[in-house]
Amino acid sequence: MKTYLCLIAVCCFLGCTKEGPAGPSGKDGAQDKQITYHFDFPYASLKLEGLTYLVLAKFDKRNFVGVDSIILVANPTVEDKDSTGTFCLMDVYNLTDDVPIANSLISSNRPHDSLRNAGKDRGANTYLQSGNFYSSLPNKEINLGIRIRTSTKGVTAHGDSKCFIILYRR
Repeated sequence: MKTYLCLIAVCCFLGCTKEGPAGPSGKDGAQDKQITYHFDFPYASLKLEGLTYLVLAKFDKRNFVGVDSIILVANPTVEDKDSTGTFCLMDVYNLTDDVPIANSLISSNRPHDSLRNAGKDRGANTYLQSGNFYSSLPNKEINLGIRIRTSTKGVTAHGDSKCFIILYRR
């Protein structure tokens, strides 16, 4: 009976380890080179000051060892009847300090895909990326949002469907 209990205890002990064959992530250099945060909901704004949606609460860049680059990837569009002089502006926003994050801006005057050619040419999403805004983030915990705004008051700006914040390790 003692042998049976010892065998169960050893199996449980060996089976409960969190380390894989290469050890725990971060201790042996086996880390992901890219971390992607995906946000799957539509954004729209008719306002010059825009609307800001909370996407990452309690974000602290210092928690991501080896990360030296962070970008925003999105598909900003405007209503096609207004696309010649109106731009959709999207950026990452520091909700904690109420300031935009420098170098995170993406802008486009491309027509909104769902309206283009009365539904033809759907799937013509073209994702744009911001510059690297890692060094523009403060060295503290903050709440991050995605802000979307229009360059012309009353004209709808869209951030179609998917948006990503991508962190890259060296």
